[in-house]
Amino acid sequence: MEPLRHEDALTLFSYFALPKDNNSSYVPDESLIQEVVKACRGSPLVIQVIGRSLCQQPYDVWQKMVNSWSQGHSILDLDTNLLNFLQKGFDVLVDKSNVKECFMDLGLFPEDQKIPVTALIDMWTVLYDLDDEGVEAMNIIYRLTSRNLANLLITRKVESNTDNFYNNHFIMQHDLLRELAIYQSSQEPFEQRKRLIVDINENNHRWSLKEKQQGVIACISSALLKCCAKLKQQHVIARTLSISTDETFTSDFCDMEPTETKVMILNVRTKEYSLPAFIEKMRKLMVLLLTNYGFHTTELKNFHLLGSLPNLKRIRLEKVSVPSLGTLKNLRKLSLYMCNTSEAFEESTMPISDALPNLVELNIDYCKDIVKLPNGICGIKPLKKLSISNCHKFSALPQDIGNLDNLEVMRLNSCTDLEVIPDSIGKLNKLRFLDISNCISLRNLPEDIGNLKNLGVVYMTGCSRCELPMSVAYLEHLKSVTCDEETAASWEVLKPMLPNLRIVVPQVDVNLNWLLGTRDS
Repeated sequence: MEPLRHEDALTLFSYFALPKDNNSSYVPDESLIQEVVKACRGSPLVIQVIGRSLCQQPYDVWQKMVNSWSQGHSILDLDTNLLNFLQKGFDVLVDKSNVKECFMDLGLFPEDQKIPVTALIDMWTVLYDLDDEGVEAMNIIYRLTSRNLANLLITRKVESNTDNFYNNHFIMQHDLLRELAIYQSSQEPFEQRKRLIVDINENNHRWSLKEKQQGVIACISSALLKCCAKLKQQHVIARTLSISTDETFTSDFCDMEPTETKVMILNVRTKEYSLPAFIEKMRKLMVLLLTNYGFHTTELKNFHLLGSLPNLKRIRLEKVSVPSLGTLKNLRKLSLYMCNTSEAFEESTMPISDALPNLVELNIDYCKDIVKLPNGICGIKPLKKLSISNCHKFSALPQDIGNLDNLEVMRLNSCTDLEVIPDSIGKLNKLRFLDISNCISLRNLPEDIGNLKNLGVVYMTGCSRCELPMSVAYLEHLKSVTCDEETAASWEVLKPMLPNLRIVVPQVDVNLNWLLGTRDS
């Protein structure tokens, strides 16, 4: 079930916890009841189990439970029945589909934060050999949500989701389920653990989980503390490494050797952050996910260390100032979300096509400072997907964009300052998908767009002032156009020449839910 509102949670808790007669020796006061209900986080299962366990218990039992929560104890430590209930639900999952493993991966991300679906797709593609398009990963997410093990939040409805565009999709998980995911991951011996979760907090120079936590969570913390001193001499075989740091972190990393790690997740909160020096030893690293949860944009340092990693395929950075990308010879996917990119695409001595020679997908979303792409981008021959969305200052594509011989998808959604699409777009023989939705400054499409013989889908809602050239009548493979009513009338005139064309005018969905997908920068 969905978490209950506080008033409903209080009613349900009272039903199970408060005596039905006047024979009880102790009736808790209202403030104590409120504290317990608040700690249950609206979970009906927790409310039922904890309520029954406290029914007709003396004051000391109630107070001890409240004190335990305030000191960081896990709720799973306080009632074995609750753990058993959750364990039964977890055991129903099917191993062969990787659903269990993916559920445990959700514990790698911070508590009470939205987990980007695109980040999960990146890591699961590598860890479980899923398809690059995210179809299999989304199927796993739907299975988790159907079992109430996670909640899928879509912060902004985008009509072009048919092209596996998940930038507005996030996973939320109840704290109790996150604790269950961490608990499941901790059942293996430390030396054999697939996931290593590390918190560095309060500038204490120790790698551990929160020191105040006890019981189930403390088992993990204790194991980490015992092994911390050995990390310098010991190889970490975990395939996934998650490191979280707080606002006081000063880049004092332990010199560990995670030589088997394929995915590294860095959760940061500081204004400056240096990648750990040991990253040079991570020769098997394939995915790097770095997210800043702090208020200010993070200045990222030591980025050049990534250039020595032979297997690094995917990088996702959120809310950081991206330095010069350097040389990333084997990188296939680069995703920048809410980043400052002024230095990232500066071409100095080396053209960007030489720095990123094998890049297949480039995603730039909510990056407020990007104005244009360097012309060198057009020399990256393997590039298949180019997505620049919600970048309101972006005003110009490179004139040589037509040199991207293998480009299949071009998304320019909500680039409100974009005025012109270069004529060379007509040379993109493999382009099958074009999204120019909400490019409100775009006045017309280039005449050469009619040369795109493989173009099958066009999205152009919010482009009512964009004029169509007559050459669009030659788009023989065009199957679907999504647009406003004004533009639909122009396409209707061309339907005799495009008999297979389907024109879609979506209903206007006015809401502010998309604001949940952003944070103040």
